[in-house]
Amino acid sequence: MKKLLLLAEKLRPHITFWVIYGLYFYGMNVLENPRISWLTVIVTIPVFAVVFYSVLGILVKYFLHGKHWRGATYLILFYGLSGLLIYYVLYGMNNTALYYGNYLVPDRNFNWREFVQSVLVMMGNFSILALLYFQYRRKLYAAEQKTTEMEKRLEAEKLKSRYEYTSLAAQVSPHIMATIFDDWKKKANPDQPELAAIVEDTYQLMLFYMKASDMDGPETILLQEEIQQVKRFLKIQHTSSHEQLHFSWNITGNVFRFVVPPTTLLSLVKNALKHGDLSDPDKPLQIDISTGADAFSLTISNRLRKGKSTASHGTGLKNLERRLDLIFGDCYSFNTTRTDNEFIAHLHVTI
Repeated sequence: MKKLLLLAEKLRPHITFWVIYGLYFYGMNVLENPRISWLTVIVTIPVFAVVFYSVLGILVKYFLHGKHWRGATYLILFYGLSGLLIYYVLYGMNNTALYYGNYLVPDRNFNWREFVQSVLVMMGNFSILALLYFQYRRKLYAAEQKTTEMEKRLEAEKLKSRYEYTSLAAQVSPHIMATIFDDWKKKANPDQPELAAIVEDTYQLMLFYMKASDMDGPETILLQEEIQQVKRFLKIQHTSSHEQLHFSWNITGNVFRFVVPPTTLLSLVKNALKHGDLSDPDKPLQIDISTGADAFSLTISNRLRKGKSTASHGTGLKNLERRLDLIFGDCYSFNTTRTDNEFIAHLHVTI
């Protein structure tokens, strides 16, 4: 119902225009030909509308996107077919012509001047109107794009100001912890290599988080670097967990060609660990990453825990989505699917 209302709202100005033009068309022609009927207007107006929207459609679909040669080809085809139709209407078959919409004239000779004049009357005016409307819509679209971009920048500035204080306030503790972990790593190296390796991974992961939360840090990192940090995180979780955790990776393509906001994949994996059951080797945490020539996709799927699970407010995924908006704009899609026993998160980015 809502879609129908939106469609009606969108069509209302167009319908209003053609109704008003129909009244104008009838009024202008009845002065010259009092015998003209409303039926003539009802039949003629749709023809004008077809010309207007056909030309406008070609301009929008091809010329707006820089496909000028293809657009020109379609315009030539459209005008050619329309010209044949007008010729048929004016001169008919069996040498019988429809002259000025009133008389059937037998054996009427073809007249180029009359034919071109008829084509211009029936098609020229509305082709020009379509061109003017196209230019208007293009400028309006450009203005809307600038407004949207400005709104996104303002939103980014607000987010930056909001998180800057939090980042500065929380900066002391991570630095202290990083120093402590670095000290533990040095002390554990000689006698406890396994512990030293865990401390080293934790230290590197903490540094990664610190860089990701730094307001002056990079907005994006290589997808390969993100994967490396996720593997480090899973290694720590696997070592420290009281139960056996199972993960499965499937990576295809070149992960050095694309970038993501820091902690993108990590956020999805953490969400899976928080709410998922990874104890079954037949139902592991599945991480699928595939890249193509100009796009890549991430898919995380996991079995959900039975019974009462950890409370979720969806804040982590919402924050991730806002960061994806700021970096990729309209060039990405992110969706999640939840069933009774499975959760799937899918991110697709086109560059």
